Amino acid sequence: MDNLAKEGKPCIELPKTHFDNLDFSFSGIKTAVINLNHKDPNIDKADLCASFQKTVTEMLLNNVNKAIKQTGIKTLALAGGVSANSYIRSEFAKLEEEQDVKIYYPELKLCTDNAAMIASAGYYNYLEGKTSDLTLNAVPNLRLGRSKMKIILCLGRSKMKGRIEMAIYAISDLHLSFGDNKPMDIFGVSWENHTEKIKENWINKVKEDDLVLIPGDFSWAMYLKDTYKDFEYLNSLPGKKLLLKGNHDYWWTTIKKMREYLEENNFNNIDFIYNNSYEYDNKIIVGTRGWQDGKTSEDKRLIKRENFRLELSIKDGIKKYGNDKEIIVCMHYPPFNSYEDLDMNYIKTMKKYNVKTCIYGHLHGETAHKEAKEGKYLRDRL
Repeated sequence: MDNLAKEGKPCIELPKTHFDNLDFSFSGIKTAVINLNHKDPNIDKADLCASFQKTVTEMLLNNVNKAIKQTGIKTLALAGGVSANSYIRSEFAKLEEEQDVKIYYPELKLCTDNAAMIASAGYYNYLEGKTSDLTLNAVPNLRLGRSKMKIILCLGRSKMKGRIEMAIYAISDLHLSFGDNKPMDIFGVSWENHTEKIKENWINKVKEDDLVLIPGDFSWAMYLKDTYKDFEYLNSLPGKKLLLKGNHDYWWTTIKKMREYLEENNFNNIDFIYNNSYEYDNKIIVGTRGWQDGKTSEDKRLIKRENFRLELSIKDGIKKYGNDKEIIVCMHYPPFNSYEDLDMNYIKTMKKYNVKTCIYGHLHGETAHKEAKEGKYLRDRL
């Protein structure tokens, strides 16, 4: 990119993120570059690289200037693989003169990726006898030295004043329709501009290392190929997202096809919970759609099937990640019904595996929210 950018001009406008604090988020600009390249394969790659390089550098300098102003620091280190970029180095050299600070630059041979750090961490874990078999799963958001860090579970409308660096959020029933004309404001004024409201609140709360659980009804699209704009919107938001199937997710197909679709379109911060499980910093995420509390034979069949799938997901998590981790269950439908049979009672299944936390969606309208169960009531039932 560095070499190609020198042949181009920074003439393409790209989005920047703005935070009140000193946080960074580059997911939006990366998605914008990918989408520009997809929409116009003949776009001038040199101009695109030069524009990306300039915009990212401006974001870096903006936060560094704020940090200098807030703290009065006089010494900085420009480190990491990206610090090998010649344009970034030249712009920081200007900052050094303008702000009267000293900036240290590693030798280019030291500005590499994290492979050596990862190998070193693995070496010392090996010496301590900490090894894994071939079931070891990749954790893209894993950070070295964070194994004992507590995660704050920010489910629903958390009014928590402080936050630790990594958190788990949940939001259900987004009902996106960027590729299909199904406006949600027909259901009331509270739905007006709901995608803009979600985006604004999301960006203000969620960080790149956070996890967001979306238990169902993500998109109105009928077919997977029609979800592009909805996934594009979701992928542009910070954090890792895990989707569960809802009763209106008609586009949902096999997990293999859905993952292939995400990969083809470079939607790289989204995955699915579907008869499987996911680990996030020592917590196991499992789930199933569930079903309404009906009395017909078909309702009973579906309730039994969904409870079976819930147990499959829990067992998958325990098998892959161990039985000493906290389990979080996601469901689209509320987990309550009037059946006492073990194979039809979600609460009993969760209790069987010592589940303490369950999140769910499908709460439409004021009445549904008033009847929702949460907090101590749910803990007592579990």
